[in-house]
Amino acid sequence: MSLYIYKKYNKLYSAWSEEKSSYFEVWGKGANLPTYSGYDSRPVWTSEGYENRGTYGVWSSAYSTVSNSDTRSEYTMSSYSVDSYDDTWYEWWTTRDTWYRTRTFSKGTYVGEVTAEEGFYPDNGATGDYWYIKDRLAFPQLGIRVDNVWLTSELGWCKIDSVWREIDEIHINVNGIWKKSE
Repeated sequence: MSLYIYKKYNKLYSAWSEEKSSYFEVWGKGANLPTYSGYDSRPVWTSEGYENRGTYGVWSSAYSTVSNSDTRSEYTMSSYSVDSYDDTWYEWWTTRDTWYRTRTFSKGTYVGEVTAEEGFYPDNGATGDYWYIKDRLAFPQLGIRVDNVWLTSELGWCKIDSVWREIDEIHINVNGIWKKSE
């Protein structure tokens, strides 16, 4: 693999969306009514996502532990309603309501450059807390002439007299003037 220079940027987040919801229902039947593990109080919204409230336990209706990522925050409430009952069986509908907010991110302000093996960061996208753009090879693909023999460079190393040596700097002769390669 070749080493590349990547331009590094902060991630710029959009505002969180308005709260949205979705739900689904499932029919059930049994000798006992269902119970749900979770919190007895609805989570609250903070600037960083939902936050659990109440007491954790087993309830006839419960709010799940919140799930927060950098682009989605959500929680679910599980409950039931009795459909019918006879002497031995309950029939009910379980409802799972999910509330969520989302946001997106894009390339933000420039931070600097990093050197990494090709593929370690995306060519143009985010990973972790930053956005990266693949810019150029860290070491140019060069042929080096030593004692009238062309040698090759490999990841910042070159072979001289059968010994691999690390390249500290590369200079180029431009119109008779030696300049450090950037």
